[in-house]
Amino acid sequence: MDCKKYNAMEHYLHTINQRYIALSEEEEIRNNAILRVVVEPIIQKMQEKDKLFKKLYKDMFFGGSYYDGLKIGSPNEYDLDLLLKFPPPCETEICNINEVDIYTSNKPGFVNLYLRNRNGFGNLCEFWQAYLDIPKLLSWMEGVIQKALNDFNEDRSWYIFQNLYSQKYYVKVYKQGPAFTLIIRGENLGQLVNLSIDLVPCFSFDYSRWPKNGFKPNPFSYNTDMSDFFVVPKYPKGVPNYGGRYWRLSFQKQERYLIHNKGRLKPALKLLKKMRDTMNSNQISSYYLKTVVLWDAEKQDPNFWLCNSLSYVFMYILKTYQKCLSDKKIPYFWNKKYNLLESVSGDLNNMSNRLKYIIDDIDRNVSQNPAVVLKYVLTPDEQKALFPEVPIEESSWCSLL
Repeated sequence: MDCKKYNAMEHYLHTINQRYIALSEEEEIRNNAILRVVVEPIIQKMQEKDKLFKKLYKDMFFGGSYYDGLKIGSPNEYDLDLLLKFPPPCETEICNINEVDIYTSNKPGFVNLYLRNRNGFGNLCEFWQAYLDIPKLLSWMEGVIQKALNDFNEDRSWYIFQNLYSQKYYVKVYKQGPAFTLIIRGENLGQLVNLSIDLVPCFSFDYSRWPKNGFKPNPFSYNTDMSDFFVVPKYPKGVPNYGGRYWRLSFQKQERYLIHNKGRLKPALKLLKKMRDTMNSNQISSYYLKTVVLWDAEKQDPNFWLCNSLSYVFMYILKTYQKCLSDKKIPYFWNKKYNLLESVSGDLNNMSNRLKYIIDDIDRNVSQNPAVVLKYVLTPDEQKALFPEVPIEESSWCSLL
């Protein structure tokens, strides 16, 4: 691929990044302050209300696209992991009590957690065996959160929180999969506040428990800050029996470091996410797109991301992504036996054909019409607002839907 072929698009892509993808620093500061006003008191109350949660809770990890530097649009959605950790065996009366065994399961990318002794943790395990059970863990967590919220004042089913300046924020909680979503409404300095925070309970383990049997070793084992990993209560599709014992692994710390300081990588990936949203291809999660790039972040020389133009890197990862759809395979970065696309319900052939059409259209016309990329990354209204001088073309890929 000619590294200079797409240079004429550079102005357009940088402008899109700055206008529609880059985050407002003012909003970031404001929202982070509000987040702490709400989340920290809830966690404190959870520790007061439940002895088991107090025993297990260790820390909060700020995860997801926002903290990875990959969020597009307004910074109003956040992912926070509530890190739980079983106490070391010898903190108890008998060594090995409450020791957790991590078994790699027959479903690549997922593990089973088995308690050698379930004393004190029986409510979190399967009835017949000592495997930690996801529905029971989430049911317990839901009860703990509700007991904590009951200590706050209410106004028409919204819980009330206040900051030091007596500004009020109103909170509701909803359960969605493994997450407990806090919806926050209010007003700050005359501006309306509308935030969504996903709280996800996770178990944290150190490097000595790093999974084997098909899993990639920790590339940062020398760094103690990168030594731990998480186990998330999200089970795979298509496991009819004992599905609640299948826990998904999460290596967020390591992934964040892999894409850190990679020049054009993050801006190009955010453009790809914006294109996905414009095309309404929401069956492909942001994590799947990130995984496409993780494989290249590992194999490419660092200068690839630093020295090439944004337009070139964007087209490179776009073509890589299209090939993944054509092959119907995005291997999980940490265990390539797990194909992330196996759970996608949409027509992968259709998605692949649409992207192939877009790539061919850009390749044919970019030298004479570098604005050709706009109709695929922006909606007509966005293009009209940002580039009023550019005639709006119909996105012909719509005919392929």
